[in-house]
Amino acid sequence: MLKKLRIKYICIAMLSIILVTSSIFLVITFANYKNMTNAIDDILSIIAENNGKFPESYDYNRHKYMTPETRFSTRYFYAIVDSNNNIISENFDNIYSIKKEEANTMVMNVLKKGKENGFYSSYRYIVTDTETDGEKIVIFADSMMQINSFKRFCKKSIIILIIGYIVIFLCVTIFSKKLIEPISKNIENQKQFVANAGHDLKTPIAVIKADVDVLEMTNGEDNEWIESIKKQANRMENLVKSLITLSCMEGGDVEMKVETFSLKEIAEEQIETFKSLAKNRKITLKINSKDDEDITIKADKNSIRKLLSILLDNAIKYSPDNTEIKIILNKKGNQTIINVENESEEIKNTDFSKVFDRFYRGDKSRNNKKDGYGIGLSMAKTLTELNNGKISADVVDEKIVCFTITI
Repeated sequence: MLKKLRIKYICIAMLSIILVTSSIFLVITFANYKNMTNAIDDILSIIAENNGKFPESYDYNRHKYMTPETRFSTRYFYAIVDSNNNIISENFDNIYSIKKEEANTMVMNVLKKGKENGFYSSYRYIVTDTETDGEKIVIFADSMMQINSFKRFCKKSIIILIIGYIVIFLCVTIFSKKLIEPISKNIENQKQFVANAGHDLKTPIAVIKADVDVLEMTNGEDNEWIESIKKQANRMENLVKSLITLSCMEGGDVEMKVETFSLKEIAEEQIETFKSLAKNRKITLKINSKDDEDITIKADKNSIRKLLSILLDNAIKYSPDNTEIKIILNKKGNQTIINVENESEEIKNTDFSKVFDRFYRGDKSRNNKKDGYGIGLSMAKTLTELNNGKISADVVDEKIVCFTITI
């Protein structure tokens, strides 16, 4: 349990850190991208305003991304097209690496897109109207340096993030051990208390049972008071045993022997055990499996046997007379699914989100009418988790309770 708690803490901490830092990274990256495109678009707009030429001077307050050296460092070319998108004129004075045929192809492809600006390979372009009616100017600025700079920023940021995640993961893993130490001590103290209390209670219970036996021999076995004492002593003894068992299971002090065995065989064995108890109340016990196949499972045999015993005991306890209890076995891929279904009169009084909580009882007004201590289903959940499975409880057809175990 402590191992699972520690893993859960590490996962939650790492997930929170990753979400926050990734969000910050995305915001910063988007802001840098917008700054890059805005800077290039600012240059393209001033070139477009001057019909493909850089002006001798410009307003630096308006064009905040530009400096006096921008006009000398910007590599660009442009083409003027008519209303039919035919190229009228081109200018390659401010660029060296582009050929005329390639430039014409770029211009035609951009015009087909119908967008006013965007990226074409490593070039940023703008399409705008000229002063001459029906003509447009298409300007391409070489943006290779800006794009490469942006890519380097992203690459370095991702590397730093990954290294940071590794360092944070190691720190969280180390400090999580310190964090759960108080919980570990509390659980150990609780387990020790339950064990000590259990052993201390065994002696007075044994004395009470021995005294009851003497009273039975002296006063006969038909005395209702003696029978009541005997019954309550047995209940107390079973409760102590259950608490000790549950404490050991939750503390991980249970030896698990994983093996492959017939699940149907175990289910039939448990049905045979409860047959006489069910017969007294005219309850039918039945096993269903797909095509009657002998479904096998890889798990701890004793814990699965105990798990089915708990669920059958619970089903018989809360089923009305003359009803049916079903154990349905199935396979879904690599998973084995066990369903235990029974009718129940206490569905409306039960909070199924709490049925696996220790000492939970559905209808408190009826507690005295049902044998049990409210820890059976808690033990069932622990047994399922020890076999790396999951257990849940649901209502079917408003009157049938279905416990589903997936292992």
